[in-house]
Amino acid sequence: MIKLLLVDDHTAFREALALICSIEEDISVISQAGSIAEARKYLQSVNLVLLDLGLPDGNGVDFVREIKSSNPACHVLVLTGSMNKLDLARAIDAGADGVMLKLSRVQDIIQAIRCISAGGSIHSPQEIAELLLLAGRARIEDANARDKIGQLTDREREILQAIAEGLSDKEIAARFNITVDTAHKHANNILRKLDTNSRLQAVLFALRHGAISL
Repeated sequence: MIKLLLVDDHTAFREALALICSIEEDISVISQAGSIAEARKYLQSVNLVLLDLGLPDGNGVDFVREIKSSNPACHVLVLTGSMNKLDLARAIDAGADGVMLKLSRVQDIIQAIRCISAGGSIHSPQEIAELLLLAGRARIEDANARDKIGQLTDREREILQAIAEGLSDKEIAARFNITVDTAHKHANNILRKLDTNSRLQAVLFALRHGAISL
């Protein structure tokens, strides 16, 4: 029997899919969760997790690793609305047994659940190899990004956060009780350390790699 946990923060989609899956004789929907925190309660009670990558309280790719670590026998099928191939590659690299788009037909999703539960693969060896190669390149890029972000001082991180919030040099100076000239110098140092050409690029780089938030 396939003991299924559905993890997706879109309630209507999750409940509709759960209802359809529950009709299948070989699938038992153990529970549903709209967040990682909620899903953790059921990881030892299931043998397959249907997981969305975009969750409100954490990174879905990191959660794939957590699932595989806490319950190695549990299969993970990522079902996502993301068309970003890098996201899919990272999920496979983290240990996901398969990745499908939410746009897939329901019957195809159910077939994939059965295939993965039986130890099969929904991807060709060539496709998996390409995704793992892409993920490997991404790991190198992420490591380089961490090195760059690691060069920022605590004050520079605070100022970068303020820039992301749309503050001008004058407003940044007022917030941190420094001169406008000092605020401007901090901003220039941030651009240099992150190897970016504009404040917008610096903010996007920092957001992409989790150094700041909005």
